[in-house]
Amino acid sequence: MRRFLTEFLLPSLLFGAVYIGSLLLIAGILFIAHQESMAANHAAGLGAAIIATMVARRRVDQNHWDVGFGGGVGNAFRETVAGVAFAFVLIGGIDLLIILTTGFHHELGRGTDFTELFVLFVPAATHEEILCRGYPFQKLVRINAAGAVISFSVLFALLHLGNDAMSALALGNLVLAGVILSLAYLLFRRLWFPIGLHIAWNVLSGPVLGHEVSGLVLPRTALLAIDPGPSVLTGGKFGIEASAITTLGEVLAIVVLLVLIRWRNRIVPDTVVSVDQSPVPRTGEGQTIEVIAES
Repeated sequence: MRRFLTEFLLPSLLFGAVYIGSLLLIAGILFIAHQESMAANHAAGLGAAIIATMVARRRVDQNHWDVGFGGGVGNAFRETVAGVAFAFVLIGGIDLLIILTTGFHHELGRGTDFTELFVLFVPAATHEEILCRGYPFQKLVRINAAGAVISFSVLFALLHLGNDAMSALALGNLVLAGVILSLAYLLFRRLWFPIGLHIAWNVLSGPVLGHEVSGLVLPRTALLAIDPGPSVLTGGKFGIEASAITTLGEVLAIVVLLVLIRWRNRIVPDTVVSVDQSPVPRTGEGQTIEVIAES
């Protein structure tokens, strides 16, 4: 209990207080400057998450915590590309199954707004990953990896609770998406893989394939999603994340990630130690993930 209090709860409360304060300050500045927009809101959230991370890292860890952005340029590139590829296989496979099992199909759209990709989807996904797989999540992983995955996956889903066309199935799928992204972090102990996965997930499902993105309707997409239903399979107005087929795909993705985690534990045994043994090194490579794989 003492370890939970000192190593997770107090640092996380500091992170949360600075995050909320910074978010309110940045949002106030945007309001005064008449710069309110969805893209600006996501940029504000990302800025607040970065500030909160920097403050907590300095005050609690004396800057001895890389927050998942270590590993060098080579690892950052490879893991980001791996995340993009994983998302393309997952979302592409789900979209294909929806096409094969329903009357859903695609038609040629008006083309993707590439500016939108960089000012909306990149900051939004990066913000959510720093918030839900960043400093507080990593602190709890040191103590209880399974508890961290479950609790922050639920938090991730609840952040979308106010989105348009939200349903129980969509909320459940978002929890599973949170588990996928949490395991994506645990695979390499860095944020590059989940950030690449998250960005590609949103970009492929929305700007490319034409689905709504968690209830968000995009004005321009490369393909149009012609959706005659049933919504339980196609996702309806919430998008592909509200499909029962997505549920199956996400469960399969979780199994694949657990297998990869166990495999990596075997080939890199010198980087794996028990949660109850020595603390995680600064690179974030030290804590076992067998707690997840065996639970």
